[in-house]
Amino acid sequence: MYLLFVDESGTHGSSHSFVLGGVAIHEDDAQILQTALDKIVSQHLDRIPPNLDEYELHASEMRNAKKPASPTAKKTSMWASVDRATRHKILAAAYDLIASFKPSDPRLPLTIFGRRGGLPLPPGVHA
Repeated sequence: MYLLFVDESGTHGSSHSFVLGGVAIHEDDAQILQTALDKIVSQHLDRIPPNLDEYELHASEMRNAKKPASPTAKKTSMWASVDRATRHKILAAAYDLIASFKPSDPRLPLTIFGRRGGLPLPPGVHA
């Protein structure tokens, strides 16, 4: 069985583009990839956080994580306490890992797909 992870970006009224992308990964490889992603986070934070599962790799949140202006403001992002350069390094390492991931069984490949509002897709990404 394959697990399908899909996400979108650009659905807000002020956005000029829409991106839909995803990854299909065989269930046998999902935990392997998750463990590798967790390792990237831990290595860049120089520790294994007790709440590692709360450090979700959401690119927008990681790029723009800010501490709230006041104590009564909405919940702070887990990434707000991590400096911007480290957050960007984590994202880059995660992208590299996913792009170069080799499945345990070559007959069950990882598939990356996406669609960018009529623009051409990067090499290796399927529409």
